[in-house]
Amino acid sequence: MIGTPDLQRNKFPAIVQRMRSHRFNAAPAKLLSATLSGLLLSGLNLLASMALRLSLPLLR
Repeated sequence: MIGTPDLQRNKFPAIVQRMRSHRFNAAPAKLLSATLSGLLLSGLNLLASMALRLSLPLLR
């Protein structure tokens, strides 16, 4: 069981290479998802504030 990581690394170099490339590509993907979620949240916030602003005169 001691030599299993080395054996797996020798046996599946493509998987290891894919995992390494995923590790390097994680930062731009996280940045993109954070930007998209931030835009979505700000859009929802804007819609909620507009709906609140429109419904306040109706409630009074």
